[in-house]
Amino acid sequence: RERGLAVAGPPAREVFAELPRSLLLRVVLESLRWHEGGEALGDDAVLNACRALRYACDDEWSSKPAAGRWAVEDGAGDATTIEAAFEARVGRDSVDPKAAAAFVAAAARELAGSFTDS
Repeated sequence: RERGLAVAGPPAREVFAELPRSLLLRVVLESLRWHEGGEALGDDAVLNACRALRYACDDEWSSKPAAGRWAVEDGAGDATTIEAAFEARVGRDSVDPKAAAAFVAAAARELAGSFTDS
């Protein structure tokens, strides 16, 4: 809705209803829980957690890399794990699955505490 570009027809803001923040936070938390329960505990999970935290803290939805940079700059989580996620994205290294799991779990706990209707 916020960033949609219409190829034809009316703008996305006119087509899609605004969703309540509390509903979106629950969906974002569910995505983190999905990462926690699966085998996808690498760079994508870490940067997805950064994106979830950025949305919860600043109401800003961004790309995963932009959210990772935000998290490092704002001290939102373990910078070493986030930097490892950036390195893994370009094939230079990999993210320690235990560090990724701990990062995602911490983000999920923080996100779970942010449910408010706004």
